[in-house]
Amino acid sequence: MTESHVTAPSGPARKAGKRGKRPAVHVPELRLHNFRRAAPEPPPAAADVSCGIVDWGMLGNDTIGDCGPCATEHDRMVKACVSPATPTAAPGYEQGFVMPTAAATLSLYYAYGIAQGEPGPSPDQGVDNASWLAWLFSQGVIEAYAEVDVASPGAADRVHRAMVDFRGVIVGTHLTDDAEALFEAHEPWTTATGESPDANKGHDILLVAYDDTGDTFVTWGADQKSTLAWDAACIDEAWVILTKEDADRAGYDFAAALKAIHDHLAL
Repeated sequence: MTESHVTAPSGPARKAGKRGKRPAVHVPELRLHNFRRAAPEPPPAAADVSCGIVDWGMLGNDTIGDCGPCATEHDRMVKACVSPATPTAAPGYEQGFVMPTAAATLSLYYAYGIAQGEPGPSPDQGVDNASWLAWLFSQGVIEAYAEVDVASPGAADRVHRAMVDFRGVIVGTHLTDDAEALFEAHEPWTTATGESPDANKGHDILLVAYDDTGDTFVTWGADQKSTLAWDAACIDEAWVILTKEDADRAGYDFAAALKAIHDHLAL
């Protein structure tokens, strides 16, 4: 089947930033499906958890390879949003929520790098998501986390179900060589022209919406569409940040997830 090329609407000029995802480290014992209390419902045909957020913020990723921390901070925005934006009002957030800033995001990124043994004070060697989320957990920044299996059949449904259940999925990709140009042109990422993922272009993004044509991610401070074929070719890992509230609502055993994380980190 030939992939169709969906044209996105034009808009204000925007500029692609840096990448910074290290090779994926998979942790089967932390797979999200291990903590399901019952068989999951199929994901809805389309969903959007973005809460109407448009002003995501670049958070330093224009000049620094902190795409993983940016995806995490953008996920924090989604999880804290309690009322969608309207044409005359900005999104509403939980009381006490502190909006991400470049300074705070880079502070976490540099502290992680130093904890990994990288020379300070401002290490910029990217993150691998497994150790990044483990470090955030060890610092008490997140409650828990889990990996979504993207290697087995049905990966798209699992990722979409996880997005709905946990309000966002941190997705690790290898970008195609034209990804930056397509982003700047407000065009969807696609493999329709024969592009393939570049192993040297690892990049973390946040999934916030999908429909029957593809996904919508947050990257470089803006929304970015992709086609389904691009997703299948370029996504090589996916992670969710767990909260007890979301786990209980969606039918996951939060205590089992915590135990698995503690057991894994004790190795």
